[in-house]
Amino acid sequence: MGKADLATQKEYEMLAINKNIVMAFTKYYTFSKVYFFFSNHSDTLLQGARSGIFLDTNLVVDANIEMKESFYLLAEKDDAYNSSIGFVKEAEAKSTKEHGNASKECAMVIKNKYGHQLKDPFPFFVLNKSTVTGTPVVNLLIGGVKVPVNVEKKNRLERHFSYVNNLNKNFFSFYNQNKDYQVIEFDVQFFLY
Repeated sequence: MGKADLATQKEYEMLAINKNIVMAFTKYYTFSKVYFFFSNHSDTLLQGARSGIFLDTNLVVDANIEMKESFYLLAEKDDAYNSSIGFVKEAEAKSTKEHGNASKECAMVIKNKYGHQLKDPFPFFVLNKSTVTGTPVVNLLIGGVKVPVNVEKKNRLERHFSYVNNLNKNFFSFYNQNKDYQVIEFDVQFFLY
């Protein structure tokens, strides 16, 4: 539409938000190993790529970062849904699309590798509610020049600190409450992937 300045501004805002997310996970997430990648590589990861798509803390693809784990979850900014699918066996998961009504605006929703949000009782979302005001400006280094970028309140660094810290606490709490659980029913194993 010929609005190059607006497009550049939006690109910088997204870069600033992504930097805030990476800094928050780097500082406050200790429950498991974490990898960063752009959302357009979700299918690449699902198809088996384990390197060449992961980002360093400067949001640059680093070919040396390799994911060796076979089990992984995704954290995405999304709405939590009243899901239409319930629990799905892995054999059907790839071709099953999740639909439903948005029920909560979330800072993060935890999903399986097929993009389906996890279900209760697993802690599968973090609301984007926080009383922290946060720093409104992120200074990005673009072509060797510091560029100040304004971000809206819910995407400020300190808010992401709060979101990630809550996610980390929820994961540890859930794990500690359930670490001795044993899957003994054969039929349940088809849903664990």
